[in-house]
Amino acid sequence: MKSTSTVEEQHAEIKENFTKLSESIGRFIISFENLLAIMKHGIALLYSRHGMNNQDVVDVMVAEMTADPLLKKFDGLIAVTFIEEMKDPETKKRLNDIYIEIDEAIKFRNKLAHAHWHISQSIDVNTDELSKPYLVSKSQKLKRTVGLVDNFPNADFNITEQLNSRSELNYKLSDRLYEIVINIRERAPLKKKWFQSL
Repeated sequence: MKSTSTVEEQHAEIKENFTKLSESIGRFIISFENLLAIMKHGIALLYSRHGMNNQDVVDVMVAEMTADPLLKKFDGLIAVTFIEEMKDPETKKRLNDIYIEIDEAIKFRNKLAHAHWHISQSIDVNTDELSKPYLVSKSQKLKRTVGLVDNFPNADFNITEQLNSRSELNYKLSDRLYEIVINIRERAPLKKKWFQSL
């Protein structure tokens, strides 16, 4: 079998690319979990504003909640806590924009976490040359009338850029949510400046 690089060089390249990919996936997951932790903290404070001051009970209530139910609970509690502020269409829209971004992060995280990541190579049948290593992300979903749909079509090692970009957005979302949580703790009204577009 012919090859333009040695097996050792290919393994070194695979290891380097896989390390970068793993770091980017880890960075994204940490930034995402930070977002969830802030939502849980906000939910606890919102319950406290409504008279539920037993932190252990609140912890049990949110302990195994996944991201989507956490977002819905956070949204619902914000709506019943800040009734006057939620009458303002601008405040409502800005808050909704944040929820949409969080929902996108949730969808991206689910695709990422449920994908089957591996590295592969192919052999050119005409030349017997081994291809450069490439990333395979087997993450498919069955959709009615469409069949199998790839969640990460044409994924390659450049997905690390997308992961890093999403991680940065998650941290920005975390900052916005944290400002809201501080507001909740201080029992202050919601401030429009906290809902600036990301």
